[in-house]
Amino acid sequence: MTPDAARLRRRARELLPSELYEYYARGPGRERTPPANVKARRRVWLAPRVLRDVPPLPGQLATGQPG
Repeated sequence: MTPDAARLRRRARELLPSELYEYYARGPGRERTPPANVKARRRVWLAPRVLRDVPPLPGQLATGQPG
């Protein structure tokens, strides 16, 4: 867990009623959904892409600034 996510989790614990926090933190019922979500996120990798060879829009200079 990243430090920011940990900080948000602590803040949520401070602000939410305990029953509501526990519901969101652990999930309802048998608590199977949160572990399944973590497992699913580990299987997926999102690769950031940078646009290349994209012509400027009409009315724009090649720098991308409005003309």
